[in-house]
Amino acid sequence: MEQIHPIAQQLSKLQISAKESVADSGIQNTDQLKEYLHITREPETILKQIILDAAQDDKASLILVCGNVGDGKSHTLAQIQKDPEVKSVISGFNVHNDATESDSPKKTCIETLDVLLDCFSDEKLGTTTTKQIVAINLGTLSNFIAETGDKYSKLANYILENKIVEEDLTYSVDSVTHPHFKHVNFTDYHLYNLTSQGAKLGILDTLLERIVENKSTNSIYQGYVEIKDENWAKDCLIRLNYEFLFNIDNRKRISDLILRLVVKDKVIISVRQLLNFIHDLIVPANLSKLPIPEYISTISKYSISQKLHNYLPFYIFDNPNLSFIFNGLKTLDPCYFRSESLDQVILDLNTGKTALLNKIIELNFDENISCWIQDDKIKRDFIIAFVIRLEYFTKMHNHQEDNFVRFCKALYFDNTNQSLGLIEIHDDIKKAVKNWYGNTYVTDKVMLLVESTQNKFRLFKTQKTKLIPGKKSKDAPEELLKFTSSLRLNFEGVNNGKSHKIEIDYGLFELLERINRGYRPNKIDRNNYMYFSNFVDKLFYEDASTATIYVDEINVDHDIDYILSKDEYGRFTFENMSL
Repeated sequence: MEQIHPIAQQLSKLQISAKESVADSGIQNTDQLKEYLHITREPETILKQIILDAAQDDKASLILVCGNVGDGKSHTLAQIQKDPEVKSVISGFNVHNDATESDSPKKTCIETLDVLLDCFSDEKLGTTTTKQIVAINLGTLSNFIAETGDKYSKLANYILENKIVEEDLTYSVDSVTHPHFKHVNFTDYHLYNLTSQGAKLGILDTLLERIVENKSTNSIYQGYVEIKDENWAKDCLIRLNYEFLFNIDNRKRISDLILRLVVKDKVIISVRQLLNFIHDLIVPANLSKLPIPEYISTISKYSISQKLHNYLPFYIFDNPNLSFIFNGLKTLDPCYFRSESLDQVILDLNTGKTALLNKIIELNFDENISCWIQDDKIKRDFIIAFVIRLEYFTKMHNHQEDNFVRFCKALYFDNTNQSLGLIEIHDDIKKAVKNWYGNTYVTDKVMLLVESTQNKFRLFKTQKTKLIPGKKSKDAPEELLKFTSSLRLNFEGVNNGKSHKIEIDYGLFELLERINRGYRPNKIDRNNYMYFSNFVDKLFYEDASTATIYVDEINVDHDIDYILSKDEYGRFTFENMSL
């Protein structure tokens, strides 16, 4: 069999479908690239300590390694057994690497688990010194407890009390201890971490850095060395894409794109999927399996336009069918977003070819790309789109702090109970809540929803709401590893002191920011965020039986035209303020 491109050959180990996948636990993880790319994450550190503590305890121990599919449970369990300290004690443990598997065609995985964990049933708990480690998906764990809960009620209570199968826990939730049960839950840890400066995708930053590091243990880089001086390498698209990642700013931009996808769209990306994405990012899909002679022949026949389409800054936004990650990145294409600075770039590029070429030379570091762009056969619109995308990477955009960064900073301050860091965000949210049904342009009044179709009258009422700050925290970690991904707010209705709680995710936060810029939510927005509409209604209508209602006749000079009020005797009064 003819050899394929050396870089593609090594990167193929990152693919989910690969037999020697880096994220696959395997029986023996001996591949050099697997070892090189392994990143020790917080769950692994915690698991190591749990195992060492359990080894010193004479009592029976059940250690649950919990999480979702592909988040690295089995890989971590296989990797941790190579640690010298763990290696010295692991022989005292039974290790079950995959709780979704059955040990017999006649048994379900639940029945296999029942046999495996029998000594931890209510009846036998504490009667043995068995030490068992089980890697288990949360769905399987939930089904196991649902089907065998009567037999394992103590284990079920431990899972319930620690909220193991619940989502979106805060970093401060303390584990409920048990003499026989321990756990580490991978879903407690997001793909990203929070700091006072915003969020960061540390694992992808590290992976991309290791992918391009000049080290003898990095077989990907050694594959690059093998071909970089070949005559055909000057037009090699895999080489160009790989070299694009040499620049730290380019790597940061890719991490930032994935981070925005995770936070904005609540996309769940496992480590396995992240590694697969790195492969797809560098190796164009139609070139990945070609033997070198065929690869050279194929790229030599490519038009300039085809070559540029496969260059990373263009390719990353233009291939939504590759995976759900690429599909999400399509929505973050800088060509879709207009700004004053972008409009100026487009205007400059349209003034003539000289300006266009100067811009390309300013942005690009590879002379081959600059030569390709000068081809007269390429349409101007294509070149402009290419330049916009290239600038997105190389300029890192010196724009003002956007909503995404503000939201991530607010998440950090909210999860660490630092209310002073939330003052500006809270003020913005209070303003948007007030204007949910429309702007009254009156400081102490809100507009009420009128369901009937009419455009003649608006209803107002007095509403002075305030946010109740969370408990102040003196000590907060610089980097937050466990946190809830929504802002949690507690509003107090000043009219009668009732408390109303609401959680705001990024999608709602962005809508509220648009409201503050003059946008008025339509019926679709209110349906999409029905829970928030219900929250606003509770806040506004908590004193509906006694509140004074102000009626504004639209297009009439007066701010308030009529007042409907109720006195202490329950009598209603309707006044015409224009008389």
